[in-house]
Parts: sequence; structure tokens; C-alpha cells
Amino acid sequence: AKPGSEIENLVSKKLTSLGIENKQMPHLHPFDIMLGNGFKVDVKACFVEKKTSQIQKHTMYSFAVSKKKRGDYCDFFICYIAKTGDYFIIPNDQINTVDVIYIAWPTPNRSWAKWTSFHNRFDLLKTG
Repeated sequence: AKPGSEIENLVSKKLTSLGIENKQMPHLHPFDIMLGNGFKVDVKACFVEKKTSQIQKHTMYSFAVSKKKRGDYCDFFICYIAKTGDYFIIPNDQINTVDVIYIAWPTPNRSWAKWTSFHNRFDLLKTG
């Protein structure tokens, strides 16, 4: 199995453990998981950390969402940091037409906090 599908399995199990009904989609489907309430979820994982700059040296993780190319093909992105085991549940409508989301984690200061407010927000998947 590829790392991607292993992460999808991990996320699916996590959702099930939280009482969120979900079904994994076949390989090469436009999105990864269909929730029981009809929400479409795309799972993104980051295995490699970067530093934001030589001076700041905050740990940064990047997730390729490709919205410029693909448009609105899902309702939520679940970004998973493999190294820390952290989940970020980000509604599609919070992401403009970017190709990559960058998350600094743990967040050094408020100016970086745009995405960190979505840390472990599994409740959004239940309500939308």
C-alpha cells in the first residue's frame, strides 16, 4: 500500500472512533472519504517538515490541495502531520484558490494561526 492509502485508512478509523460515519473511496477517485452526511473529504498528509526561514526556524508542514487546478471538488480537507499525529480539519470554503496550505506547528505566534484554529476540529464534519 502507498503511504497515502495508509493515511486514508488511519483517518477513516479515527472518524469511526469519533462516531463519524464514513466510507473510503476507490483509488484515483476525486476525493478520499465520503461521510455519512454526504460531505466529501480529501485527506492530505505531510511526512516532511521544513523550516520557515533561517532566522525564525519554525517547523512548517505543507499540504498540496491543488484548488487552482481542481476547483471545489470536496467539502473538507483533512491535513494530517505524520510526524506529530496532528489533524487539521479545514473547510474547503476557507481555502481560496491556492495550491498549497502551509501549517506552522506548533504555532509560534498569532499571525500564523490561520490554519491552527482548525486543529482537531472534527466537530465541523458533523455540522458543516
